[in-house]
Amino acid sequence: MDICIARQPIFSVHKKLFAYELLFRGEGDECPEGVAGDRATTTLLSSTFLTEGIEKVTGSRPCFVNFTEKLLLQKVAAAFPQNRLVVEILEDVNPTPEIIAVCTELKDQGYLLALDDFLYHPRFDPLLAIVDIVKIDFIQSPVDSLQKMLRRLSRFDHLKLLAEKVESYDEFEKAAKLGFHYFQGFFFSRPEKICMQELSSVKVNLLRLLAEVTQKTTTISRVEAIVSSDVALTYKLLRYLNSSHFYLLEKVESVARAIAFLGAKRFRQFVLLAIISELATEKPE
Repeated sequence: MDICIARQPIFSVHKKLFAYELLFRGEGDECPEGVAGDRATTTLLSSTFLTEGIEKVTGSRPCFVNFTEKLLLQKVAAAFPQNRLVVEILEDVNPTPEIIAVCTELKDQGYLLALDDFLYHPRFDPLLAIVDIVKIDFIQSPVDSLQKMLRRLSRFDHLKLLAEKVESYDEFEKAAKLGFHYFQGFFFSRPEKICMQELSSVKVNLLRLLAEVTQKTTTISRVEAIVSSDVALTYKLLRYLNSSHFYLLEKVESVARAIAFLGAKRFRQFVLLAIISELATEKPE
């Protein structure tokens, strides 16, 4: 099955490449109708990190990836390397105490956090104290309201500002003068569509694996037998372990060794991502 994503670069005020934003795409230029945000993100993460390899998609640069409230609470982000993933919190995520706790934990683990399509409201103050980057739609924000919002954000002196939808040099100059640190939009580059082959796991294997890893009496040999019976799961597990995240001195080619190296917590995170990606919602016809 072909999976397509959009990759758009993000630049610094000196027009140096800082990162890429990755978005799930179908055959057209938009996210396919009927594909929920949870599934779009988990499919993107699975394809780029577990199947293709993030180095092939973004080189040495980190990637911004959208996270829904559900995925944040499920701690999906923690399965991926801190130096490669910027957790982009969607604008409709409610800053509940549970979300604040999850974001604090991610920050403590070394992840960069960004707020997407931000519009100021006092209820976001606890989140603003944690996140690193605030993304603001430069086109849709009138100058007076934008300046008012920037004054409010100036209380959080650790924040970096990212101007989205910068479409001309004039807009870039205006955003830079207002104090924005990063820039994204058609002035720099249109999103580039990248398609890759995604390997699908057998759903019954995922369900068996879920049942196995939640048992206190499970063994590596039983888990290994399930993973080894599924080509896609085996490939993704070994790709995940042999990524730059783990800095291994030699390549791991054994499923049993991979499971033992990851340990129970990290392996459960891997299984969670695979299950969410395949089973969270029905694939659109």
